[in-house]
Amino acid sequence: MIAKKIDADQFACQGIGKPRKKRFVRLLRLKFFFLTFLCVNLQSFAAIFGQEITLSVRNASLKSVLNEIQKQSECNILANESYFRNAKAVTVDLRNATLSKALEEVFKNQPITYTIQNNIITLVPARSNSGSTAPAAAQTVATGTVRGNNGPLEGVTVREKGTNNRAATNGSGQFSLRVSSAQPVLQFTNVGYQTREVTYRGTPLNVTLSSSDENIDEVVITGYQTIRKRTFTGASTTLKAEDIRRDGVADVSRMLEGQVAGVTVQNVSGTFGAAPKIRVRGATSITGENKPLWVVDGIVLEDVVNISNEQLSTGDPSTLLGSAVAGINPDDIETFEILKDAAATSLYGARAMNGVVVITTKKGKAGKLVTSYTGNFTTSLKPSYNSFDILDSYNQMKIFNEMDMKGWLTYTNVLLQPRYGVYGTMAKELGYNEDTGGFNLTNDPDAKAKYLDRFARINTNWFDALFNNSLRHEHALSLSGGSEKIQTYASASILEDAGWAKGNEARRLTANLRTTFKPNDKLTYGFLANAYIRDQNAPGTLQRSTKEQGGFNREFDINPFTYALNTSRTTPIYNEDGSYFYVRNNFAPFNILEELDNNYMDIKSTDFKLQGELRYKILPSLTYSLDAAYRYVKTSQDHMIMENSNMPRAYRAGTIYDPAGENSTIAAINPYLFRIYNNAEAQPISVLPYGGFRNRNTVDMDNYTFRNSLNYNSKFGDDHRLDLFAFQELRYVERTNSEYRGVGYQYERGGVPNIDPTIFEYFASRGETYYDVQPTRERYLAFAGTGTYSYKDKINVGGTVRYDGTNAMGKSKIGRWLPTWNVSASWNVDGEPWFDNQDVLSSLKLRTSYGLVASIGIAKNSGLVLRNSLAPRPYITENEPIMNIERLANTELTWEKMYKWNIGTDMSFLNGRYTLTVDYYDHKSFDLIGELRTSSIGGETIKTANYANLTAKGLEVTVGATVVKNDDWRYHTSLNFGYNVSNIEDLRGNPTINTLSSPNGGPLQGYPQRGLFSVKYIGLNPVNGAPVFVNQDGVIGNNVYMNSPFISNLVYDGPIDPTLSGGFNHIVSYKNLQLNLLITGSMGNKIRMNPAFFDNYTDLNALSWDFVNRWVLNSDNEVPSILGKREAQLLAGQYPNSAYNFSDPRVADGGFIRLKQVRLSYNLPSKWVQGIKFQNASVSLVGNNIWLIYADDRLNGQDPEFFASGGVALPLSRDYTFSLKLGF
Repeated sequence: MIAKKIDADQFACQGIGKPRKKRFVRLLRLKFFFLTFLCVNLQSFAAIFGQEITLSVRNASLKSVLNEIQKQSECNILANESYFRNAKAVTVDLRNATLSKALEEVFKNQPITYTIQNNIITLVPARSNSGSTAPAAAQTVATGTVRGNNGPLEGVTVREKGTNNRAATNGSGQFSLRVSSAQPVLQFTNVGYQTREVTYRGTPLNVTLSSSDENIDEVVITGYQTIRKRTFTGASTTLKAEDIRRDGVADVSRMLEGQVAGVTVQNVSGTFGAAPKIRVRGATSITGENKPLWVVDGIVLEDVVNISNEQLSTGDPSTLLGSAVAGINPDDIETFEILKDAAATSLYGARAMNGVVVITTKKGKAGKLVTSYTGNFTTSLKPSYNSFDILDSYNQMKIFNEMDMKGWLTYTNVLLQPRYGVYGTMAKELGYNEDTGGFNLTNDPDAKAKYLDRFARINTNWFDALFNNSLRHEHALSLSGGSEKIQTYASASILEDAGWAKGNEARRLTANLRTTFKPNDKLTYGFLANAYIRDQNAPGTLQRSTKEQGGFNREFDINPFTYALNTSRTTPIYNEDGSYFYVRNNFAPFNILEELDNNYMDIKSTDFKLQGELRYKILPSLTYSLDAAYRYVKTSQDHMIMENSNMPRAYRAGTIYDPAGENSTIAAINPYLFRIYNNAEAQPISVLPYGGFRNRNTVDMDNYTFRNSLNYNSKFGDDHRLDLFAFQELRYVERTNSEYRGVGYQYERGGVPNIDPTIFEYFASRGETYYDVQPTRERYLAFAGTGTYSYKDKINVGGTVRYDGTNAMGKSKIGRWLPTWNVSASWNVDGEPWFDNQDVLSSLKLRTSYGLVASIGIAKNSGLVLRNSLAPRPYITENEPIMNIERLANTELTWEKMYKWNIGTDMSFLNGRYTLTVDYYDHKSFDLIGELRTSSIGGETIKTANYANLTAKGLEVTVGATVVKNDDWRYHTSLNFGYNVSNIEDLRGNPTINTLSSPNGGPLQGYPQRGLFSVKYIGLNPVNGAPVFVNQDGVIGNNVYMNSPFISNLVYDGPIDPTLSGGFNHIVSYKNLQLNLLITGSMGNKIRMNPAFFDNYTDLNALSWDFVNRWVLNSDNEVPSILGKREAQLLAGQYPNSAYNFSDPRVADGGFIRLKQVRLSYNLPSKWVQGIKFQNASVSLVGNNIWLIYADDRLNGQDPEFFASGGVALPLSRDYTFSLKLGF
């Protein structure tokens, strides 16, 4: 018998919860209080039984009559459906009858009767020995209300323990159950919730059920299996998404920051879509991805674009597609599981070398439909010059005056430079004006000083001009509900970011649908559908290249942050009449605001995944599972470079198409013009006389996954348990990367291209093409089995074997196929009988594991790779197609491999109030893949080979403490940290000085995976103040050849990656108010300071305050001087100041401590929200990245996590968020 509501649409009485006016009477004597109390209760009793009912029916069903009474009264009605089967038809004629009179007439001669308690009319069978229709108040009927986290639960089964008596809750969570004893034990069960037992003692119960997901701490979800934590033998960390939520942070990968020991999250770029640099237990490869594998609901989430952790900091356009989880709505996530050691990651075999992050999304739960809304409203604050080491305009102008006197900014010199600022505009004003027939500015000291005075005092705030106190808003709506046989979860979200930096905007839409069917106890199946649409704008950028004098160069870079850091504050944005003020860049006019409007990227991405899962219980202990998924991703990057932007202007500068007029001197030195090979005397010409560029890059990906598995779980007797799992998995990934360069695109003429045929000759002469299509097809096949034996739930021994194959490896048997394995064990010491004889330890577990895991690395040429191109010839008519050998067949290339050993312990103290987890690990990587330079025999100069070995060791510690916990107060704190050191044992490569001294560092045998090296600085030349070094040959001088492979004279500074990192969490709550603090930090690494010194200074360069203390004449100052023009010419071909940027004085400590997040939340009381028809509501104020508590003073405002590499890279902003969550 299952109790059902009388009316599915409107069961609850309208009057329940109606506020009553409270009467406050000043009573002088105590008896007046009791009298008033008695009157109020009598009035309440009369209000129930005295309600007027008007009803006239003939031969109506009892159910319909009670339904009508419910509508006219302020009471709920509870009944079992079976009660109405034997009920008699009802004929009554009532006019303004009281409720008690109406019920008396309705229940005359009925086989059932009723009781009234707390505005609930409960139907019960009438006594067999009495025909009376009076209320059967003496019968034992248990009543109450059942709630979950989001309000009342419908459909909860309520059973009297030891009997067959049961009922179910109605839409308001209320139940009524006739029981056989005075104080029965009631069991409450519901799909998706933990079963609970409560003793009924005669008063209505208020029962709260906890979601079964709240028991997630007792299991480990590996993506393949859900394993009891007591029998799990690996090292992993479980995080509930609700506990680590970062309101206002769009990328879910950043939620892991500071939360897990051994997991480092470095924010190398804060631009939407760019992934942080995440490592689990340090680096495992020299050239591989070194980032964890993401798994969502059991399916590996393939990267659309394969980008290594090192590439994430380049700022190249492809990094905007670097986050595998950019399309996941944080509100859809239930848990994260971070798998670390060989035992935990073993089922992922040849993809588990870098650790695994398993995301489990929310499922529907049986019961009343629950609707949830989350709204996040975030503002990002502009950067401020107070945080950076940049000269103001007055002091900058003083240095420009010195540069002028030293010959850098003279009239004749500045006008021939590719870049100039206010001195260049002054030089133009000094020239003859044909329109006026005179000079705009007289060439005398007073006139020039007056002209420059305006710029010396302007103090342009580039951060204010190029950044916004922007608003980002995100809205998420989800629905969850169902029955015991069908549960559904559906959600949708929208994010819109107006852009912190100008030129940056983002919009994201996500939609998810997950339905689970359970037609019987043996079969369960379900479907998941996920969709993600992204539309984003970013400033236009090109790939960066390596500079001969060290570091990197990015042509036509308009990154707002880089521009603000590197542009002099003497340069205005507008003229005095409000028009744009133009400087020169790349020999063409330039204004950054105009450029951002005319040079941008339009990025679009559509991501769709459909997944099905089936579980069939063949035997009680044997289950078959089928998982299949299809994912399709289409991305496009359209780089719009309009006619009036700097790049097309540069391609025309100095020619007849230059709006400023033809200038043969500029044309002769303009690198963007085309030189005609058969006419040495001809002037260079423009290959882009009209229009601009429209460059397009697309990546399409198809991904199939198909997996069969068998899971066997059985217990033998009371002491032995065996768990076995085996599967076969097939994965297919196909990517098509295409790009083309559209030239002569006329944006202002409907997009009609105006193509000069010379452009094709230009491409041909350089051996380039204007389009390219590169398809790749990856196939993976795997077989695996794992088993765990448990003795008395104390001793657990496990092992796994997996066999992987892929077409990316060489065709040899040892290359293409790889077996991986692990063995592990754990001891639950708290299961020993003697453990209960002490009161300090609450639990204790010891575990260890050892195994082999692997990674595919950068392997991609198991077969011969040929590429067609054109031979560069002076004349296009002489061009002929050629075939280049890009890669020879690499038949012996095999997987990168690693032996992992781990030993750890988990313990808790004093009834679980204090917890401690400690892990020590030892990693040995071998057969690491990289590129080696060869003698070119066979036509291959660079060969991909297994060429290096790497070791790493580390310690992880997590401490948790619930310091205070009572009815009102709770204070919980946790500290986690991980220590990791690595060493390259063997490396067959040829790194250069530039490679090792770059901000990303480089690999060198005997040092960490990425070490930072510097040119050895000796001091300043006492004659001219130029820096002096020990060069590649060990000779002291001004010149260092940065591309030299002779590196023995470099100075080792330290590792690029921190050796120690962690997080410190605090949660303080008082009743409905909660405060969360997250502090993150790292130390042990070194970072290269941003370049601040140049061999050729212009009046556009922003300078550091260090220049105030620069070397002048015979001073003792240690800051390099500004060389005179003549002195620089004497050093032609040498780059001392550029080399100084890569010397040891330009290295700072990378350690930092940051207040990462502060969140103040308030859960509104139930009586407040229910009055406005909500089940629950909460509001939060959140601050993210709000305070850099500690960093090396020498950084002078440089973020220790961020590489100012330009392009699309931006630092993380300081954000403040208002968050609203509603449940109804």
